[in-house]
Amino acid sequence: MLARLSDITLAGSSLIAQQAAQAGIEKLDGPTRARVLAALAGLIILGFGLVILTWMGARYTRRYMNSGPSGPSKQVRTDEWVRRSQEDGAPPTP
Repeated sequence: MLARLSDITLAGSSLIAQQAAQAGIEKLDGPTRARVLAALAGLIILGFGLVILTWMGARYTRRYMNSGPSGPSKQVRTDEWVRRSQEDGAPPTP
């Protein structure tokens, strides 16, 4: 009886090993396997595209932020009110 039980266990483990060797995508038929592989390839390409898009957007943003001021310059102009205050003897205002 013990020998028969060990034979059944050995046969069961051999069947499990065969199923493990044929796991995943190899269980599928040809057209379905092609669809699954195409979907995986599409997801990989989409992931690379998103990474490149993020990288380019960050580069554009960094260039925009480092481009300097685009508005009026920050230099103090000598307008009329500055000249008047200097004539009065008051210290000039920046």
